[in-house]
Amino acid sequence: MDDDVTAHLRATVQTLDNFLSQYEPLREMHWRVPPGSSLAGDDARTDPYQVSHSAQHAIQAAVDHLHCLRSSLTQYEDTERMTLLLHSYGSSTLLRGALENSARAVWLLAPTSRYERIRRRLALQNDDNRNHHNLRQLAADANTLRPTATGAALPEPRSEQDLYQDLVDRLLAAGGPHNDPRELKKALRFPGYAEVVREAGRHLPGRIRNSAGASVDTSSYLEWVRRACSALAHGDLKGSLAQLNREVQAIDGDLTSLRLTGSPGELHTRTELTWRAVSTATALYAQRSQPPH
Repeated sequence: MDDDVTAHLRATVQTLDNFLSQYEPLREMHWRVPPGSSLAGDDARTDPYQVSHSAQHAIQAAVDHLHCLRSSLTQYEDTERMTLLLHSYGSSTLLRGALENSARAVWLLAPTSRYERIRRRLALQNDDNRNHHNLRQLAADANTLRPTATGAALPEPRSEQDLYQDLVDRLLAAGGPHNDPRELKKALRFPGYAEVVREAGRHLPGRIRNSAGASVDTSSYLEWVRRACSALAHGDLKGSLAQLNREVQAIDGDLTSLRLTGSPGELHTRTELTWRAVSTATALYAQRSQPPH
């Protein structure tokens, strides 16, 4: 491993170590939501689908992905020797998970309008309900539904329509569009992660230098990084050839054998960007948790 690769990997490890050490104090706060804070008001209107719980879950999932990324970059041979590891595909899978979860928390907490925060939380729940229903149906088809710890059958879940009506009622109570089923359906539609990440990117501060050294706008770069990580996570051929370092191993007629390796500079840049997204999410959570003066 040459000096440049080693330097980038060490910088990535240091970035992760710095962030994870900064995150510990927030975790020790037990995610308190003081009475009178914006989040307390949001939670009261969305119970049992609390805005704060959803944001906590997203942030913790993002940080867990970053913990896993940090662990994957080093291998300790003994107490004094450490080996740095560069993965071609796995790191992008972990960064994508961290990026999407942190962006979801930012998207949920960023609006200054309480109604919009509530609407987004209920839209998330609507999407979660639909996904869980589909997963449960697949599990039933595969005969993999597990009984409870006592061996009893699982309780019959509420119907999709019942769950949807519950969300509609809560949205209407928060000031949602009355007497217009189409507008209600639109209001409760989760826009998907492409839109969530683009929206979250507008709340990230400043600019960042990409691996080529160019200064780029953080908001526009965020969705590009998500898509780039997705391409590597899925092992897309064109995405791999476009992003990974290529070394020709052999040429046999029309067949070229390539050695593809990860880009340590790009890994460092994307890790820094993801760190900014998680930091923005935690800062918004702290802001929404402030009690009135």
